[in-house]
Amino acid sequence: MNISAIGSGSSGNCYVIDDSHTKLMVECGLPIKKIQEGCGFRLHEIQACLISHGH
Repeated sequence: MNISAIGSGSSGNCYVIDDSHTKLMVECGLPIKKIQEGCGFRLHEIQACLISHGH
């Protein structure tokens, strides 16, 4: 299982949990372009996204 931080801090948070069968994004508080550049795979490969709260 891999846990990758695409971004963390006051500018936004985004993490990906990957177990080679499933990709789960936790938070997506960054601009989509930054997420695409940082994730290393195509976004359509993500099966689910967990969002803890809205702003």
